[in-house]
Amino acid sequence: MLKYNVPGQPTKEQLKEAYDECYDDYIWHKSRLENKKPKEIYFSLRAELSKNMCSDENGTFNDIKEYMEYKNKRKLTDSIVYVIRANKVILKDKSDTIYNKINTINQKKFID
Repeated sequence: MLKYNVPGQPTKEQLKEAYDECYDDYIWHKSRLENKKPKEIYFSLRAELSKNMCSDENGTFNDIKEYMEYKNKRKLTDSIVYVIRANKVILKDKSDTIYNKINTINQKKFID
């Protein structure tokens, strides 16, 4: 919606289309994560984010606020991954201290 510069509130069809893209992203990252050994943080974060926000095949974003929350978290996820890769940080699993530090931003858990 933002990429097409749509003014005003999005229609239910536009929210459903955005949700479907999110769901497709979830399926893609989930399958990549299942086939990757060792697990890469990029696939882990994106799979967790989309699992929490759009894992229902028949779901939809209820309003623009929900959609924007997803897009903002997705952009943040990409930024986190960029920083990690640039500094060559290696994370073994979710119990790593650095994972917990980057997963908590401003005392709010980024991904449940």
